[in-house]
Amino acid sequence: GVAHEVNSPLDGAIEASRIIERCASDPEKVVRFANAQREALERIANTVKTLLTYSRRPKTQAHKEVAAASLLQEAITIVKHRLLRENITLKTPDLKKMDITLYGDDMSLVQVLVNLINNALDVTPQGGEVAVDVSARTDWIEFSVLDEGPGIPPDVAPRLFTPFFTTKAVGKGTGLGLATARNTVSEHGGVIEFVNLTPPKGARFTVSRPRHGRRIPGAEARRTNPVLSFARTATR
Repeated sequence: GVAHEVNSPLDGAIEASRIIERCASDPEKVVRFANAQREALERIANTVKTLLTYSRRPKTQAHKEVAAASLLQEAITIVKHRLLRENITLKTPDLKKMDITLYGDDMSLVQVLVNLINNALDVTPQGGEVAVDVSARTDWIEFSVLDEGPGIPPDVAPRLFTPFFTTKAVGKGTGLGLATARNTVSEHGGVIEFVNLTPPKGARFTVSRPRHGRRIPGAEARRTNPVLSFARTATR
């Protein structure tokens, strides 16, 4: 799957280069295929970035105080093109009124949110809604992402955070999104949990982590078993 994630766009970029070479006298065609080439190379770059992020050691992270609203806004900016293309509504709290801060590596935390939102978009039908929420208590903060998909099947749940495991078709994912998110959250002293929701059907993924860099009691023990919740609930 990872090889396909690289080879497929690479083949497209090479073919675009050949077309550009043959049609050098046609500026319109050159621009069109140059754009296609760039998109293919960006896709490869994103795949490589995912691999590098997954293998990165915790010590490379620079932790600082960040605003939860800014993390969520950055994540929304990254996925905005998908929301528009797939006609999916992203429901969020009022970011202008959100006054929640936490301590951590902002770019890594943004990537966690992007991974969870992208996964929610993958399973939510066009015209549907994905909801993101942020809540805070004295010692910890929670980010949750709710989708309108079919939920997590029992046979998939135990492998959900396994590196390179994916239920998506070949070429649609590397299987590192949730594994990377789990590692990042664990490095921040937190955990990722999920629960299936019915009715309406869907799933909710929740990231719980300390606000000030202190580990949640028991979080370290959970790192080897991050899939904590598979109960069904009637509330959303």
